[in-house]
Amino acid sequence: MVRFWQKFSVLLETYYAQMLEFRAEILLWALSGSFPIILLGVWVKAAKSGDFSLSPPEFARYFFAFF
Repeated sequence: MVRFWQKFSVLLETYYAQMLEFRAEILLWALSGSFPIILLGVWVKAAKSGDFSLSPPEFARYFFAFF
């Protein structure tokens, strides 16, 4: 009976670690998908206040064409 609980404990720990890895992978996937949109906002804001050769709509067009 003790051997059963040892195996059960190992399986439980293994599946819990796998679940945590999967959730972290989903989080990283979501961040990588939203990162270009965040950068678009940063560059449009910088184009409004800085001295750039491109206007904010041109920055947006560039990012959407690249994305």
